[in-house]
Amino acid sequence: MHAYALLDKLSGKVSLFDPGQGCTVEEPIFVPMSKNAPEGGDWVLGMIQRMDMNRSDLVVLDTKDFAKPVAVVQLPFRTDGQIHGNWVNALPDDQSLTRVSEPVKKLMGRGALEMG
Repeated sequence: MHAYALLDKLSGKVSLFDPGQGCTVEEPIFVPMSKNAPEGGDWVLGMIQRMDMNRSDLVVLDTKDFAKPVAVVQLPFRTDGQIHGNWVNALPDDQSLTRVSEPVKKLMGRGALEMG
């Protein structure tokens, strides 16, 4: 994969975000702008692998103007390939897809130095 494509199912129009030569794209995630956002008013976040620069970029794309990123976070290193995400229509406010761990008991107030 070398680009992200956005398909407007009503019009059939396809918009592309192409990060350029020497790049690959990872599976993006979809983020609604708000709970009440109208259809098509959303964000897409994706990880770009810049092979020629040996680094990764996180891009934030607005679905209303998909070809140009709203923001690019340039990481000073290249990340490993990403795994597939979970797509969920909605969760109740009191539920989460992540496990909450118990707080760590501080023994001497020395943080990670307490280990070992």
